[in-house]
Amino acid sequence: ASCLNTGFASGDLVAYAHESGQTWLARVVALEPEGLRLKRGGNAEEFSVPWDKIIGKMLFPYWSPGVAKAGANAVLKAPDSTPPPVEQGSARALDQKPVLRFVRLQRNQQSWEWPLYSPDGKPLDDEESRRLVTASSGDSMCSAGAEDCWLQMWFEHPDFDSYSPVGVELADSGGLPLKDRDGSLMGPGNGLAGRNYPLMGYILSPGRMGRLPTEVQITLRYAIGPWQPGNVIPSTWQGAMWLGKDCMLAGPGDDSKHLAFVSWSMGSFDTLYDAVARLKNGGSTGSLDLSWAGNGGNIMQRRSFRVSLSEVESFQSRSRKIQSVTFPHVVIPPLP
Repeated sequence: ASCLNTGFASGDLVAYAHESGQTWLARVVALEPEGLRLKRGGNAEEFSVPWDKIIGKMLFPYWSPGVAKAGANAVLKAPDSTPPPVEQGSARALDQKPVLRFVRLQRNQQSWEWPLYSPDGKPLDDEESRRLVTASSGDSMCSAGAEDCWLQMWFEHPDFDSYSPVGVELADSGGLPLKDRDGSLMGPGNGLAGRNYPLMGYILSPGRMGRLPTEVQITLRYAIGPWQPGNVIPSTWQGAMWLGKDCMLAGPGDDSKHLAFVSWSMGSFDTLYDAVARLKNGGSTGSLDLSWAGNGGNIMQRRSFRVSLSEVESFQSRSRKIQSVTFPHVVIPPLP
């Protein structure tokens, strides 16, 4: 529903086509007959964008109406919690590919049961395997279908860290989409359990009871190793800036929880981008979870921080390449 007035209000965050050819974000100040009057970040300058340049309203707000009413010069307090340190990334075994250690299957809305299974279908119920998995397990997935099933997977690599997970894809043994699997059942990865256990856990649906494949092909996308430093972004920056090939800065700001963020748009997703917040007190802090919207040639990503924008002097962008590894003929284990 782009290029149309589908209902906008003051304070909404919208994406629009900038004259540079990139997608930029701005907050709605007012509706006009020919388009929207917008404002970016803490900049007091307002500008008009015609309807044919408005892409649409974002479904997650970066700025709350309360913050907008407080004015651009309001000093925002960060939540009372310790900002995380900066993770640099290790280089213990960069030439080594991750391995798929364990899998197990669960019926929807049922508890996970032992044993675990190896990718070739052998049961594993030894004490060490139980210890690793217990320390690396997150929450169960749940959907509306009683016959839906969930496959839990654990991958291992010495250089996995909290920024390593990118995604997992399931296909049949020939690499084609699974025939009896609703894509809406796909669940997110559970992430890492902790720094002492280099296991990365994911949960996805391979199908439904009675129609499960006997084996699948699993492809893991991940990023490891030291980060490559990029551009320095002042916390008050309002202009265009390339962060890398096919990656354009959208801008820094404060979200509805008064947390600083920096966002960018990408034409492809073969590089993982991040940023480190350099604080005015001389310290620095790493980012929180990565969130994004869109796909294909128009991806919007955002990194948030556990400090307010008023505490940040600048952001140091950084990147590392996304890699992939495929595990063919992984046997679907039996249901408990």
